[in-house]
Amino acid sequence: MNNVFHAVTKVVDFHEGEELTIWLNEGQAIEYGITAMDKVSLIYKGKEYVLDANLTHRYIDTYEVGIPKDVADKYAMKSGERVQISFTQTTSAALEALKRVMK
Repeated sequence: MNNVFHAVTKVVDFHEGEELTIWLNEGQAIEYGITAMDKVSLIYKGKEYVLDANLTHRYIDTYEVGIPKDVADKYAMKSGERVQISFTQTTSAALEALKRVMK
């Protein structure tokens, strides 16, 4: 399974505060083994950013990545830019949620 996909940025009017997150299309994220609150790597203009993944079945189409306005401002990201997304690691919160589901 390929763990990297290319997407186009879409700046969304969500404010995450101190949490640095991105929004991915739920169906596509699952295909690449990414679950909610996993850490993902976003490569943008040659720089790598590690962010928490949020999933949605609305607002974000396949091959799009939603960049909250505060994250876009912090890293000078614009809509319509090509990026790479890959799975980095699972957070402890995601592991605990998975354990609860498996019981």
